[in-house]
Amino acid sequence: MNYGEIRTHFNELLNRTDITPALTTKFIEQGLQRVTRTLRVPAMEHLESYSMHSSGTSELSIPNKFLETIDMYHSDGNIINRVPMSKMAALRAKTSYSEPRFYTRQQGKFLLYPYPKSGTITLNFYGEFEPLYDNGSTYVSANDDTNETTLTKVAPDLLIYAGLTYAALYYLDEREVAFEEKYQILFTEIQAQADDQEVNGGTQVISQAYYYED
Repeated sequence: MNYGEIRTHFNELLNRTDITPALTTKFIEQGLQRVTRTLRVPAMEHLESYSMHSSGTSELSIPNKFLETIDMYHSDGNIINRVPMSKMAALRAKTSYSEPRFYTRQQGKFLLYPYPKSGTITLNFYGEFEPLYDNGSTYVSANDDTNETTLTKVAPDLLIYAGLTYAALYYLDEREVAFEEKYQILFTEIQAQADDQEVNGGTQVISQAYYYED
């Protein structure tokens, strides 16, 4: 569905004469934010590659749309494991240049240890869905009603019912519970489908949360 169709169906389901275009926009935006906070599906996966500096690379900039790390690995083949900041601080007290083995997040950067001088680091991560609007922030019907995004293609009904839950709260609508229940059903179905795709076709092994040097 394109964004105009989503808006139309949203208003049909809400079925109120006092809804305005601005409120429709607001509720759907809130719904998008809710979905983004909680859903983790392959359609949200992204890759970012970083080339290492010959003088040593100690940190990486986090992508703007970053939500959650799936994995990080160096081109030499080793997975880079996440550790707490306390462990990273202790490790970085001693400078070492080698293939990176550990990382931690600090504000808008990933800190690495040891510091690699060559190769490439690949970050596989969950990222935000793209904006619903051409300009990224403001709805303009003439430009945006034909827009299609990843979410509007794969789960338009989830976006619609997420928005309806906020509309029901705003209007103190008695259908709030029904809208929330429908949203939860759709969310569970979509997340379960994504989880099934992850486990099909191979033996699953539980990895340790952290790997530490002695």
